[in-house]
Amino acid sequence: MESHIRYLAALWFQRQSRRLGKQLPGIRQAEDIECVHRARVACRRLRAGSELFTDWPSAKRHRRWQCGLRRLGRKLGQARDKDVQLIFLSDQWDRAPSLQVRVGLAGLILVHQAQREAAYRKADKAVVRFRKTGVLQEIQGQSRRVLRQVNVSQEELLLWPLWEGAAEKIQLYTDELTAYAPSLQHGQDHTSHHAMRIAAKKLRYSLEILSPLLGPAVHPVLQALEEFQTRMGQLHDCQVWLMELEAFQDRKHLRRMRKKWEKVGLGSAWNAEAFRAAVCWLQEDRRLAQAKLLEEVGWFWHARLQEEVGDRLARLVQQALLRGSEASEGPQRQFALGWRS
Repeated sequence: MESHIRYLAALWFQRQSRRLGKQLPGIRQAEDIECVHRARVACRRLRAGSELFTDWPSAKRHRRWQCGLRRLGRKLGQARDKDVQLIFLSDQWDRAPSLQVRVGLAGLILVHQAQREAAYRKADKAVVRFRKTGVLQEIQGQSRRVLRQVNVSQEELLLWPLWEGAAEKIQLYTDELTAYAPSLQHGQDHTSHHAMRIAAKKLRYSLEILSPLLGPAVHPVLQALEEFQTRMGQLHDCQVWLMELEAFQDRKHLRRMRKKWEKVGLGSAWNAEAFRAAVCWLQEDRRLAQAKLLEEVGWFWHARLQEEVGDRLARLVQQALLRGSEASEGPQRQFALGWRS
């Protein structure tokens, strides 16, 4: 692996591992919900780095790091999802059209609070297990060693060519993003919508890692991807809510809900009709929000993002590939010309 690639890898892993390390104590204390969110994002970015730098630092360590980060990230994701759902339900309280709906919302909040507590207990255990693996210390130690050995300035990085493996990753994620775009015309194609969101996220993180090689010109692409990812995340949340609310119509769910109320001493306040009223009201609200978001993401893709990844990004990748010595210009040029085919 060339020195500038090792430098990029070490720089990225050092930055993200520090961010992750700062958030882990806050997860254990469970006082600030943003600790879980920030730690989850750092895990995702570290995993994105592992997918891009597949030979760094070694195959064995690469697998170990990926496994540890994946396990931690999964539990953090479950905890974060419950935080987001509770925030949403609390926000709906003032919008509730009737007292009956509010009583039903109280039941939903109670259930999600219990689920959040369980998710945080699992996240806490995952943090303990992750610390014991020593993966975080390994990442930080390896990054420090490389950064002490290799010193590359920003100006020098802009003179180095993009390596073909990185260009192939960019092309893969861009192709996936484009392939799933027609699904935005189909409101019920949740699987493709989710896959398109993941492709946008992977492309964005990869470009963030490679931005020292691509230069400031990549910033509009990153901004567009971030906006698109935010909208797709909101759409995904709507779709998850609709599936969950549909499941709450089941009688087994209602029985579980009543048991939870009785467990905390609220059995006399249980009202199945109020709960159904809240579920129906939320379903209608989420359907309307889903339709609006689908229209917005469809417009954003055609009006902005498609051009950014299909035109601006393609040019930047070609330019970065074509940098380098005269000796390597031939094969790099052939690859670059085939990038958009």
